[in-house]
Amino acid sequence: EKASRRDLPYLISRHAFAGTTVAATMLIAHRCGIPLFATGGIGGVHRDSTTTGDISSDLDELGRTPVCVISSGVKSILDI
Repeated sequence: EKASRRDLPYLISRHAFAGTTVAATMLIAHRCGIPLFATGGIGGVHRDSTTTGDISSDLDELGRTPVCVISSGVKSILDI
């Protein structure tokens, strides 16, 4: 299971485990006082986003949470 920022309260309340998206990892890092982390790739905008509205929450989180993210770039299946 993969968890983003919006899933964290549910997982915590259930004492459950999940892999985290960049957005969730940013929030956790910020709350723990970790100023930066590295990841392979961040989410982006899907190619058909004009019809589906499928835009990664990673992009919103990059503008919201003061944590430095070192990344190799967006995932190759995405448009930027």
